Amino acid sequence: MDKHGEVSNSPENRPEAQDLALSIRDKILLALHRIRVTLKGEDRDIIAFEKNVDASVDRGKQAGEFFKYLIPKSLKAPEKIYEGHPESIAEELFVGRMKKIAKITSGRDLFLTKRKYDEVKEELKKDIFQAFTDPTIEHSVDNGILQTRAFGFRQESGNFLAESVLNYKEESFNIPEATLTVYQGSPDNFLVLENLLPNGSKFRPADLLKSEEKSEIDLDGKSKTTQTLIPVDLKDYQGTHDSSGDFYEAVYRDGPEISPTVAYGDLTKKGNMLTLLHEIAHAWQNTYYDSKKGKKAFNNFYHDVRLDLSVLARNKELRDGGTIDQAAYEQYVAYVQQELEPYEVEFNPETFNEPKENLDAHEFKLASFVPGRNESYYIRSAKFQELITDFVREERDAWAHAIKVLRFLRQKGFDLEPQLKTLKDVEDHIHPKLGTYQESLETMLESYEKRVRFAGKPKS
Repeated sequence: MDKHGEVSNSPENRPEAQDLALSIRDKILLALHRIRVTLKGEDRDIIAFEKNVDASVDRGKQAGEFFKYLIPKSLKAPEKIYEGHPESIAEELFVGRMKKIAKITSGRDLFLTKRKYDEVKEELKKDIFQAFTDPTIEHSVDNGILQTRAFGFRQESGNFLAESVLNYKEESFNIPEATLTVYQGSPDNFLVLENLLPNGSKFRPADLLKSEEKSEIDLDGKSKTTQTLIPVDLKDYQGTHDSSGDFYEAVYRDGPEISPTVAYGDLTKKGNMLTLLHEIAHAWQNTYYDSKKGKKAFNNFYHDVRLDLSVLARNKELRDGGTIDQAAYEQYVAYVQQELEPYEVEFNPETFNEPKENLDAHEFKLASFVPGRNESYYIRSAKFQELITDFVREERDAWAHAIKVLRFLRQKGFDLEPQLKTLKDVEDHIHPKLGTYQESLETMLESYEKRVRFAGKPKS
C-alpha cells in the first residue's frame, strides 16, 4: 500500500517478497500502518471508485460495490470471476418455505414481523429510538416451524440497530437469517447492511448456529470427523445485545451448501461494526478465491494432519505394545501417507511423535489432536508455509478493506463507528483480536521461524 492507502498487488508488496521471519501479526500491523490515511487523509481507491459510481444508487449498495472494487487491488490477486452464488437445493427449499409463509401472512414483510416499515418509522419518531423486543411469531411450514422476531438496540456509538431474525426450525436443525439496519440521528438516515454483502451471502446470529463435532476412528483404524447441527429455538435468542457469539465468515450447511455466512455476536459494542465489516470483507474474498488457499485451507490442513497423525500415534503404541505387528503398522503408515499426500506432508513414521529440540526449514511441530494428550507431531511441509502466507494475505486485505469501507461510508454521511476516530482507536480494537490469534496458534504449532506470533510490536 502506498502513502495514499491504496492496496497494491505489485511484487514488492506481496508477502513472499518480504521477510518471512516477520510474524503474521507484524505483517498485519505493517499493513494497518500503511493505511493510516484511510482515517484522516485522501484515499486514491475511494477517489477512483467515486468517479464511476452511480450517485443515485443506495449508499449501502455503493459500499458493497466498493468491497467488490477493492478485491482486484488486494495483496492477494483474484483467482476466479465473481458471478454471485447460484441457489442450491437447500436454498430452493428455503425459498419455497418463504413463499408459503408469505401467503399465510398475507404478504407482510417477514423480517419486520408485525412492524411494517412505515409503522416502524413512525414508532421510532415517537419513541426516539427506544430499545424493543418483539414476541416470537410462529407458523407451521412443511415439516417445521418458521419463526420471526424483531429487536431494536441502542449501540454504544449512539447509533440505533434494528435486528430482524427469521428462523426455520425442524427437529434436527434450524436455518437462521437476519436483516440488520443501522439508524443514525433520524429514521430517515439509515443503512441496510445486507447491501454490503456479495450475492448469496447471509447474516446469521452466531447464537443461533450451534453444532457438535465428533472425531472417531473406525474399525479399520481410519479417521472420521462428523458435525451434527443442534437445533436452536428463536424464543431462546434475546438479540445481538450481550450476545456471546463469535464473529466469523463461513459456509453454513443444511445438507447441501446454502450460502456463505457472516455470523455475528454483539453488534452494540464499540468496534464491533468494524469487526462485522472485516467479516464481510472475508465473504467477498470467498467469492473470488480458491478454497484450497488461505485461512480455510490453513484450518483444514491443521485439522486433517493432526487427526491422521493421532491415529498413527495410537497404532504405533499398539505396535510397540505387541497388540499389532509391524506389517499392520506399515499398512496404517501407508494409509496416512495417502491421506496426507494432497498436503505434501513428509514425516518419519518412527520418530514423528518423539521430542525434537531444533526444527529445520519447513519443519513444524503440531500440538496433539486429542485434548489433554501431552504429545506433539513433527512434520515437514513447504505447502504449510505457503498456507500461512496466504492466511496473512487474507487478514491484511480484510482489515484494510474494512477500514476503507468505513471511511467510504463516512464520506457518504454515515458513520458506523463514531467512537473510532484515529488509527490508534482502530488498533486498540484490533490488537486484542490479534492477541487471541497468538494465544491459540502458540498452542497449535511451532516452526523453524520460531513461533508464528501475533503479539509484540511490529518491526521497523
